[in-house]
Amino acid sequence: MKNFHLRRMQDKSENRAFIPLLIVISSSLSLLAIPYGLFECHDYLLHLKWASFFSEQLYSGELYPRWLYADYRGFGSPVFYFYPPLPYYVSALFIALFARTEVFWLGVTISGALSLVVATLAMYWWLRTRFSLRASFFASLYYLLAPYHFGIDFYTRFSLAELWSFVWLPLIFISLDKYLKGNRKALLSFSLYVALLTLSHLLIALITFPFLLGYVWMLSESNKSRTLFFVVAALTLGVALSAFYWLPAVLSIQEAQSLGWGRHGYAENFVFFFGELGNPLRVFRIYICLISVSTLVLLFVTRYGVSGKMLEAALPQREVNMWFAFGILSFFMSTPLSWPIWSLITPLQSLQFPWRFLSLTTFASTVLVAHLAQGFQTFTTSLTKILSRITFAVLFALSISLTLLHLMESYRLFSSLDQKAIQEYVFNNLRPHEYLPRAFQTMKPAEVETWQSALPVKEKSLLYLPTPISQTNLIPLDEKHLEQVTIPHFYHPSWRAYGISSKESISLRSDRYGLITFQRPAEEQTLVLDRTLMPVEKIARLLSAVALLCLLILYFQCFLPVSARLSVKKHSVR
Repeated sequence: MKNFHLRRMQDKSENRAFIPLLIVISSSLSLLAIPYGLFECHDYLLHLKWASFFSEQLYSGELYPRWLYADYRGFGSPVFYFYPPLPYYVSALFIALFARTEVFWLGVTISGALSLVVATLAMYWWLRTRFSLRASFFASLYYLLAPYHFGIDFYTRFSLAELWSFVWLPLIFISLDKYLKGNRKALLSFSLYVALLTLSHLLIALITFPFLLGYVWMLSESNKSRTLFFVVAALTLGVALSAFYWLPAVLSIQEAQSLGWGRHGYAENFVFFFGELGNPLRVFRIYICLISVSTLVLLFVTRYGVSGKMLEAALPQREVNMWFAFGILSFFMSTPLSWPIWSLITPLQSLQFPWRFLSLTTFASTVLVAHLAQGFQTFTTSLTKILSRITFAVLFALSISLTLLHLMESYRLFSSLDQKAIQEYVFNNLRPHEYLPRAFQTMKPAEVETWQSALPVKEKSLLYLPTPISQTNLIPLDEKHLEQVTIPHFYHPSWRAYGISSKESISLRSDRYGLITFQRPAEEQTLVLDRTLMPVEKIARLLSAVALLCLLILYFQCFLPVSARLSVKKHSVR
């Protein structure tokens, strides 16, 4: 008994030391990104621009900005009809602090760095329920420094949405584990975390859901069908909670394709596909290949490296086999061998990059790393120790080399620029050419860059406005000779116009450049141009509201004491 209490006190002290240590390590590794460190990342400037416009509209009173009025030099963009909003709400918390400073980009950088810290702590929180504290600590560090998570998603691509998806995965499995142990209340938190994952990255959520159902089916010990039914119901509730985002995105997919310029092809983004020799992303593809092979080796080392004797807290062989199968399957889906599946299941093609499955491979390998670390000192062979150390060294070397590569390139390109030059580069360019009107699909990149200067010559009906377009606009019609009026802003079905005196609705449409155009109404000097909710948005918000009400009712039923529920019921009867 005395030894038990001593061990318990030692675990508590180690736990108190490991959590601050994880925070210090994860936050320190992202400090290098602060001075220009992410500017050379594939998507950093894009997320910086979108997050800045998003937060500006948010703080002006628009609770959910879906149309960015200032994007594309003031011509607007429907970015957040399709991109998940949660990472940008987090970014908005920090952008306001640095918006008017010389380091205006820090808000987005901090949002990405915060995701690393929270994801590491979330993984540690989950693993410590199944493994020793030291094994959980080591595996959480691997989750942080895994090349796909740290080297690719943070320092190479800066995929803000995908970074935040790493946060919710461990929390989802915490809830599932509690439910499988008999705690039905955990399904409520499961629904909430599913909604947060969907609001962070819809595509990662979609490829994760089948793995969640497989996890429940494999680990449920009795009445598998009943257990799976309740998990599916909770999963449906979580998906419905986030319907206000994804339903308009899914039902507007055809419109997104017509607005999208230069859509990425999934067939060209498999692991081991290097493309043309002169492709500027060739180095990136080589790194993806090396990371994939190293992670695959790690899966085999962690699966077959621990001997038959197992520690009490280590995983049962059935669960080891399950995580190994998950890792191999997700790796397979990122390779050209899975091409028949991609071509057969067409919705899967919207994932764009098959190597996104490496996020699930990273997650599965993290669990097996904890399993290996649990028995590393006692139940592993010498060969396993050698192979595991070599594999970890290769993986961490890939992650660090990717980081240094992009840090040096970012410093080289941007350290000599002043604040004004950087703002001009970020906010006044048209690249990448995403979510532009259909007319741009037939244009070459050089033509897209010069189309704006050609508008006054080609469009005599173009109406110049004294102020930039915002959510609600008064449009003065002073040019009486104009029969056709074109407003210098991109068209979207959410735009509407009506006369300020007659209140009659005016039919809007898109011209050949994708701009808002309409037939000038008679005897109207001023129009109101504003945005309204499309029918699909209203349906989606209603669905999310109903799901939220159901969640609150279930929470009331589960967590309020029985005596309190009875007193509330008696009071309502009176």
